[in-house]
Amino acid sequence: GTLAFWLLARQTAGMMGLSPTQVGAHIYRGMFVRLVLYGLTLTLAYFLDTGDMHVFAGAAGGIILVRFAVVLASAGDARRAIKDLSR
Repeated sequence: GTLAFWLLARQTAGMMGLSPTQVGAHIYRGMFVRLVLYGLTLTLAYFLDTGDMHVFAGAAGGIILVRFAVVLASAGDARRAIKDLSR
C-alpha cells in the first residue's frame, strides 16, 4: 500500500510538466502499475496465510486505507484551490 502511494505521488508530480495529450497515457500507465502491484501484494498475502486469511485481510485493509488517504488529501487540496479562486 505504501509503495503504491509513493508511486502515485511520483506520478502526480511527473504530470506537472506534461502536455494535455500526454497526461492520459501517463495516468493509464501508472494505474496499470498500481493494479499489478496490488495484485501481487494480495496474491502473496493469500499464500502466506491460506488458513485464517489474517494476512490477506491486513493487506487488503492497508490498500483500502491508502486509497482513502489519497481521496481525503485530494479533497482537501481541491477545497483549498476553490477557496483560493474565490478570493
